[in-house]
Amino acid sequence: MLKKLLSFLLAAICAIALGGCMSDAPQTEGGYTVTDARGKTLNMKEKPKRIICTYVFADEILLDLVPHDRIVAMDKWIHDPGLSMAVESAKDVTTEVDNSPEHMISLRPDLVVVGESQIKMVQSLESAGLPVFVYKDAKLVKDIPDEIRSLGKAVGETDRAETLIAEMESRLRDIEKKVAVIPENQKRRVMLVLRFGPIGGEGNIFHDVLTRAGTIDVYNDVRPPALSGNGTSMILSKEEFVQSDPDMLIMGNWSQGGAFKDSEQQLQEMYENPAYSSMRAIRDKQVVILPQRNVNCLSHHVTEGIETVYQAIYEGKGSAS
Repeated sequence: MLKKLLSFLLAAICAIALGGCMSDAPQTEGGYTVTDARGKTLNMKEKPKRIICTYVFADEILLDLVPHDRIVAMDKWIHDPGLSMAVESAKDVTTEVDNSPEHMISLRPDLVVVGESQIKMVQSLESAGLPVFVYKDAKLVKDIPDEIRSLGKAVGETDRAETLIAEMESRLRDIEKKVAVIPENQKRRVMLVLRFGPIGGEGNIFHDVLTRAGTIDVYNDVRPPALSGNGTSMILSKEEFVQSDPDMLIMGNWSQGGAFKDSEQQLQEMYENPAYSSMRAIRDKQVVILPQRNVNCLSHHVTEGIETVYQAIYEGKGSAS
């Protein structure tokens, strides 16, 4: 009889213990850990519901990763059609973050997403008690899938991230097929001109977009990769620009909120400047003006930019001047 009583009590104690363990499960359900670009591990109790994102290209990805009611603020440039590919998508996220710790604290975020290029702000944010995820900045098209995957892990949307990557890679393959049939001697020799001057060259997104769109970036004709960087400006001098003599200019239009001249003004000044009169693109008025977002995008929307450049150059679907 005593043995039966002891057995009953032991079973009851086990049941209570197991029940207690089971009641804790919902509190950890959905929890996960994620390691950022610094190698720092964040312990997320649940998917973040009040996200601040401070970089326009990460904003573009985030808008397609999570329901927008989980985003409390984004970089101001997400609403600028000169740079952002997601102006329409971002209409319901109206708060623009000013990158000050005081402003971010007031928004009560449960996750702040910043890029490696913004690493200087991290210490002040974490000192204020904000959870910060630093993602690895993409520099070329091939880097973007890892950026998407990283952000997907941070916000608990890994499946959605893989879907975005698959869609992006499918569109890239479609573009590659179109470009593959262009004979090498029929590829257009182009130079990209942004608000601060002619730019391009191997190792940056501008060159990557131009070449993936089936053009030849003449930047390297006058400044080979070995001469780029080394503390010098990436912007070509007037002499280098004239020497490059492209068949066509692509003007990436973005005044950066009125801080620079727009492409129409830049182009008119080129037409009126005798120093450029010998250039074929200027002489023959072979110029296409596109929003800068099409040549300077580091999100999955880069495929749209490459397609737009291809269509403008080879199908005449662009603003020619």
